[in-house]
Amino acid sequence: MYCQFVAFVDATISVMDMNSGKEIYKNSLQNKKGIQLSFEKAGLKAYQDVSKEISSNIIPEILEALK
Repeated sequence: MYCQFVAFVDATISVMDMNSGKEIYKNSLQNKKGIQLSFEKAGLKAYQDVSKEISSNIIPEILEALK
């Protein structure tokens, strides 16, 4: 009656210096959960949450690493 579906997303972000081949930045997000009324919507919700975290936390860290 109250079917809810759960989806998880794992993401790894790696920034490389193309000239030297060195890794400048690396981070991972694990087990980000989305809960909705279908698997598709749950997956989209998990991806949206990862996207928000990348925008608010990861992008500033990458920009700081590039300085």
